[in-house]
Amino acid sequence: MGLQSITSLTMLQGMRDNDPAQWARFVDLYSGLVYEWCRRSGIPQHDAADVVQEVFRAVAGSISEFRRDQNHASFHGWLWAITRHKSMDHFRAKAGQPHALGGSTANAQVQQLPQPFPEQPDAETFCADARLIYLQALELLQTEFE
Repeated sequence: MGLQSITSLTMLQGMRDNDPAQWARFVDLYSGLVYEWCRRSGIPQHDAADVVQEVFRAVAGSISEFRRDQNHASFHGWLWAITRHKSMDHFRAKAGQPHALGGSTANAQVQQLPQPFPEQPDAETFCADARLIYLQALELLQTEFE
């Protein structure tokens, strides 16, 4: 059972139909994962939530174009690609801002340099991602049955 099976066709269709419950489900399931991807790419904690919002805006704007059956496309891979692009947009925007030099400020900036963001997640990343989604789905199910 992969991430594709967690991302139900019902949720995807509901998102296309602007169903608030399905959008809430999407946000509940995937916000932590997208945030984690942003942080792994080197986006500072104070900016990561903003990039997550940009990813979700992009998803909202293009969900009608996503087709799971097209070339064996997975929602996970599609979301990864959007996150990758929005992360690169973030770094491009930050590159134009002036930087303070010297001391601990310079060291902090070096520590926040982005790590390469691969086009596709590796197997280890995919397994960690699946675990995050499974845990979030279980938490949502638990609250539904309490």
